Amino acid sequence: MSWKKVENLAVAIFNFTAQNEHHLTIQVGDLLYIKEKSADWYHGYLYYKPDRTGTFPCSFVHVKDHDVVQYVDRSYLMPTEDPVSVEAKDTLREWRTKLLHLYTHDSREKYKALLHAMEEVLAQRRLLSNATREKLQATKDLMTTTMDQINSQLQLPVTPRDNQCNPVDPIKTSIQHLHRLHQKRAETSHETSDTSDPGKAQKKKQELLTYHLLMRVNRVEHVFPEDCDMFFFLYNVDKHETISERFIIHMPKTGNTSEAFNLTTGNAVLFTDLAEKDMDVKGMEVICQIVRRGKMLLDDRKGSGTHLRRPYAYGGLDVQQVLKDKGKGDTLFDGDEYQNTHTLPVFVCQSQSQENEFAALDGGVMKKLASRGGQKQCTVLLNLKVLAGDLNSLRRDLPNIKYSKTTAVAHKLGFPDIILPGYVRNDIYVTLSQSQFDKGEKRAERNVEVSIVVRDNDGKMIPHTIVLGANEDPTNEFQSFIFYHNNMPRWNETFKLSIPYEKINDAHLCISFRHLAKKEVKDKMEKTYAYSFLKVMKEDGSILADGDHYLSVYKVENKKWFEGASYLQQKMSAVAPSPSSKILAKSMSFDMHQVNQATLARPRGEFVVLSTLTCSTKLTQKVELLMLLKWKMKEHDLTVTLTNITHVDGEEVVKFLQDTLDCLFEILNTTSERYQEPVFTALVSIFKQLNLDRYCHFSTVVDVYLSKHFSATQAYKYLVWSFNNRVKTYVSDAAIGLAEQYCPVFESMQLIFRFMVQSYALHESATKSSDTSFKLDVEESFTSLFDLMNLTEDKAKGVHLNQSAVLIYLPNVLPEITHILSIEEISSLLSKFLNSIRSTADTVLSEKLHFIQKVITSPVRLLATPAARDALLPTIMKHLIMYMDQTLPKHIHKASYVGNRDCFTCVGKVLETF
Repeated sequence: MSWKKVENLAVAIFNFTAQNEHHLTIQVGDLLYIKEKSADWYHGYLYYKPDRTGTFPCSFVHVKDHDVVQYVDRSYLMPTEDPVSVEAKDTLREWRTKLLHLYTHDSREKYKALLHAMEEVLAQRRLLSNATREKLQATKDLMTTTMDQINSQLQLPVTPRDNQCNPVDPIKTSIQHLHRLHQKRAETSHETSDTSDPGKAQKKKQELLTYHLLMRVNRVEHVFPEDCDMFFFLYNVDKHETISERFIIHMPKTGNTSEAFNLTTGNAVLFTDLAEKDMDVKGMEVICQIVRRGKMLLDDRKGSGTHLRRPYAYGGLDVQQVLKDKGKGDTLFDGDEYQNTHTLPVFVCQSQSQENEFAALDGGVMKKLASRGGQKQCTVLLNLKVLAGDLNSLRRDLPNIKYSKTTAVAHKLGFPDIILPGYVRNDIYVTLSQSQFDKGEKRAERNVEVSIVVRDNDGKMIPHTIVLGANEDPTNEFQSFIFYHNNMPRWNETFKLSIPYEKINDAHLCISFRHLAKKEVKDKMEKTYAYSFLKVMKEDGSILADGDHYLSVYKVENKKWFEGASYLQQKMSAVAPSPSSKILAKSMSFDMHQVNQATLARPRGEFVVLSTLTCSTKLTQKVELLMLLKWKMKEHDLTVTLTNITHVDGEEVVKFLQDTLDCLFEILNTTSERYQEPVFTALVSIFKQLNLDRYCHFSTVVDVYLSKHFSATQAYKYLVWSFNNRVKTYVSDAAIGLAEQYCPVFESMQLIFRFMVQSYALHESATKSSDTSFKLDVEESFTSLFDLMNLTEDKAKGVHLNQSAVLIYLPNVLPEITHILSIEEISSLLSKFLNSIRSTADTVLSEKLHFIQKVITSPVRLLATPAARDALLPTIMKHLIMYMDQTLPKHIHKASYVGNRDCFTCVGKVLETF
């Protein structure tokens, strides 16, 4: 065994007991100094007990970051610790003294409160060592808020912190900056005063996180009379909508023997891509529905059959308490499998009225079960854990929560809040909602089974296109469960269509209805008595719109009614019933429409409701967007297409953001210049949508697109020309008063210049040469802005709106143009820009102060070099003095103007730059 000399620090992550005299016994958490390394072994000693040396396995320790400290003529390795973690350790030691004082002076309430706070900080400190990057900042913020609040209550010094919650050095920080940090920290502490509720802490940051709910079913205690399927899914009670796909566990028949099933495989599911609005603690339940497979009636001794799907039991779990504990780091899969176990009560349907409530989820399952009273007949024990962050990061950074290959992944019914380029999905969710049927010639109401298959335009079935659950393989047919003697059933069963993209244009859902009797012999004599259908695609090429679809129901008398798909010639949609009608069918009124009187007839008052939801990055419900994506097929209509794209709502655009941008920049590069202006207008429309608060998290999408997918090397020429032309056009036509039409251009400046600069960088990389005219065009952009800022309200009505927009968004452009202009050139242009402002409108003056603040604190550091400082600083000070001269009253001690305070803040920031 050959040894190589190394110097490192490591921490033990597993216990290791020495097997011989050369080994070193280590415990989890021990800090180790590594001196040598072989293939699979380290040689070293305990950091705090150097006399204990030996060898230990490499896989039992984790190499830790360290700092090299020089002392006299020797260097030492010191472990690098998070400053917040170090502070927490010192704070806990100080609190220990206070805790002893409270205990000895019999202050029970204060003692318990401080002890609880110490436990909270200890739990949060443990999280710092294994938190994901997304959760690290939230954990640090929550922990420091707790420490600051308790320190304030104990009249101990409160530590000033930076934006990352790390303590700042008061010696190296100005007094004014320290004051602002204390103010900001006080506001944060006030907003998160309820430290027992991590869901309230840093709510704004958490809104941008993606959540996942990890669930494991451990045990089911019940006597199953027949084979059963257990369906689990998430449901929003307030919005009356299903949140996730369904997860299925198949349970075998137990007969009359009481048995508890301990589930070990196929019992875990991860509900993914949940947003903050989905995690609303007031409205989400985990629903469990159990469907048995067997006889129509359990107490019917003469009945037979093993194929009928019948409602059996249902229950729910209010996850409010679980969500309250999110962020506390409960260890779901660590240690005892029943740690953090929750009981989901399930009630068996004892009557037909209870059976009819099986799928009626509106109003909340928990409330209905509470109103029923009595004892639950089935108990489901499960674990729940809330995870926050990107799923791939969680798998990498938190190996202790990695799920096995048998863990199912139940996607959200809808898109996640953040859709990155490369995210591919082509799912169509169909919910069989409800229906209404006539008795016909039968004395009793029907036992209706609905069958749904996917067929093409020739009537041929497209196989393996229906997915019943997240952990199920695709099948050919969906069969509903059956309500006993019910002509107005409400199923609310959801399944997923997985139709190949190349076949989706010809696909439709063929829906058939069959009445089933109690006896299997009679069932075989029954045949499909009615049918309906739903086309997946519209004639214009767009996908079926989301929402409810009321479908006509037609009678069938020919066994081969589906051959050739002749039924597609019928009218698909029925008239939606009146919302005010107590019984939906009473308001239905159809015209008889027949193609073949011998085989097809449309009954009066019968309909079925299917609800669809499309989650596809390949299919769109907007014809305008579809026309853009296929612009080469109808290039003669390109002007109209580009105009229509500006009217598409942002939610649809961001789903196809990469494809939309690719098309627009391809049009710029391949077509004549006559489409230059419409393309620029379309880009501004998209950028305006991305600037909205609800789409602010899509900045990540733009970052990835620019770095990995954007390839338009000539786009910078068109973008800079179009921007300059828009500004010049507005300045020349300002008297007309079209300020609102041009405002989106200035609000989109940052993205316009980002794409412009990236395009120029690609051009330089491809041609190995620079375009000197581009620098002149960028300078011309500033010159055009000078002319805009020089306008006044008396000559240009509403100009203050655009001037304010420029002042707000221009600082965001500065980091982008540093690739084109030097710091000194930017400072000189900004100096001229400030001097060009002539407006005296209050909004412009206020935004000018904020503009100066942003320029001073910009990451470009415009005051860092003497030349840049000489060009910009005198102008900044001149405008601050001018503002204060105009606003300060004679008795300055009575002044309380916000503007004056902003001026003083600007002066303080200037002093901090030196």
